[in-house]
Amino acid sequence: RPKATTPPSSKGSYSKGASLSKGQALSHREIQQALKVAGFYSGPVDGKLGPQTKEAVRKFQRSNQLTPDGQVGAKTSSVLAKFLESEAERPRD
Repeated sequence: RPKATTPPSSKGSYSKGASLSKGQALSHREIQQALKVAGFYSGPVDGKLGPQTKEAVRKFQRSNQLTPDGQVGAKTSSVLAKFLESEAERPRD
């Protein structure tokens, strides 16, 4: 079952990811990693955005009240980025 849609610490097209408000873009690997952290993707983080990743994006979008089109646009990227930030803030063993 996917994790909660809000990351623990909340402070489109697949060309190369979508622009974020800070002008950054999510790479294909970052999209997959964020989906994995959020609990929506269990495949390899290989940078290949195939059917499994696209379906994970749709499920993530539905869970976050976004248009479930499978595209990583600005809104989807913004929410996905929070999961990357929460992962970066976790202490490493």
